[in-house]
Amino acid sequence: MVRNMEIRSLKDREIGKYTELFNKAEFNDPEFRLLTEEKMRKRIFSKSCYTLDGYFAAFDNGRMVGVGYGRFNPDLFEKKGRLAFFDISILPDYFDTDAGKDIFSRIVDYFKSHNIEKISAREYLSNSSKVRLLESLGFEKTPYQRYAMKRDPRGVETPELPDGYIMRNPRLPDEMEEIVNIANEAYATRGGFSLFTLEEMSQQMYFTDPASHSGIFVIERLADNKMVGAFCSHIDRDFNELKKKKRGASYLLVVIPEERKKGFGKALTAASLIWIAEQGMTEAFLGVNHQNPDAVKVYTDMGYERFDGIQGFELIIKHVLVPIPQSSDLRIRDAHQNGLCIILLGRACLIRAHIHSAGFNQQISGGDTPPAVIIQ
Repeated sequence: MVRNMEIRSLKDREIGKYTELFNKAEFNDPEFRLLTEEKMRKRIFSKSCYTLDGYFAAFDNGRMVGVGYGRFNPDLFEKKGRLAFFDISILPDYFDTDAGKDIFSRIVDYFKSHNIEKISAREYLSNSSKVRLLESLGFEKTPYQRYAMKRDPRGVETPELPDGYIMRNPRLPDEMEEIVNIANEAYATRGGFSLFTLEEMSQQMYFTDPASHSGIFVIERLADNKMVGAFCSHIDRDFNELKKKKRGASYLLVVIPEERKKGFGKALTAASLIWIAEQGMTEAFLGVNHQNPDAVKVYTDMGYERFDGIQGFELIIKHVLVPIPQSSDLRIRDAHQNGLCIILLGRACLIRAHIHSAGFNQQISGGDTPPAVIIQ
C-alpha cells in the first residue's frame, strides 16, 4: 500500500497524541500498561541524557500513525561500545505501508550524526508484524531472549525456610537502599549487568504503589540481620480492567551468591504466588532472561509455563537499509569503489535506478518491489 506520508521530528506538544497512538498500537503487548501523557513523559525523559531529538513521527493527512525513537546513553559507551536503542509504535492499519521504514531512515540519520555503530531492539515474538518489520530493516536475532511465563497462583503451600532465616515484608522506604544493594550483589554474577540505582528502583510500580508493599518479600539472616534475598509482587489493576483479566505479576527475584542453593528462590516465589492468589487473581505472570538458568529452573519447578517471549535484535549501522524514493532515478557515483550495492526490498511500485560506476552503467527496473541501499 503506497501512501504519501509526512515524516518529521516529534514535537513536545504532540506527546499527548503520541500517548494515544502508543496505547492503541501496543494494546496486545503481554506487559501492556495504559499510559497517561504524564507517564509517557516520564518514560521519554527517564534519564537526563534522553531528549526528543531521536523521536520521529509519520503523519497521514495530518493524522499521527506511527512514532519511532532512537536513543542512547553515552555513559554506557565505554562498556558496551557506541550502542543505541530503537523502538517503534505503528497503528495496525499502517504496517503494510512504508511508515516504519521511513521513520527508521530518519532515525538512522540521527544515529549516524552521533557516530552510533550498533542498534539494538527487542520485541515480543507474538507481535509478528513488528518482528517482520525489524527483519525487513535488516535486524538479526541476538542470543538475548526473555521468557514470558505464567501459571495459576492458587493452591501453593506456605514455604519453609532453614533455621536462622526469616521471611518478612521490608520496611519501606527505610530499607529501599538495602534492597537495591542486594539486587546489585545478586545481578553482579551476570555478564553485561548495569547497576541499579536507588532513583531507578524507587520508580518501579511495585514500590510506588502502596497496595503492593504487602506483596514484597525479603529473607533476612538472623545472625547479622542482613537481607539475603527479595521478590516483589504487583497487581496492575488498570491492565486487568482493560484486558478483563485477574492477573498479578512478580518481579526482581534476587538471592545473593553466598546464600544460593538453599531453596530461597522457591520460597520467595511461593510467597509471591500466595499473595497474588489472596488478592483474588487467577493468573500469575513473570518474565525471566533465558541466560539466567537458575531462575528459569526455579519458575519451571514452581509450575510456571512459557507462553511468549521477548527476542533481542541487532543491526550494525553500516549495514542499515535506506529506502530509495519510489518512482525516481537514483544515481550513485563510483558505487563499487565505495562499497555500495542495490538490493530489492518492500512492496509494489515501478523502479528505475541508474547506477553510474567506473567501468559500467546499468539501469535496473523492478516490477514489484522498491529497492534500498545497503550502506557499508
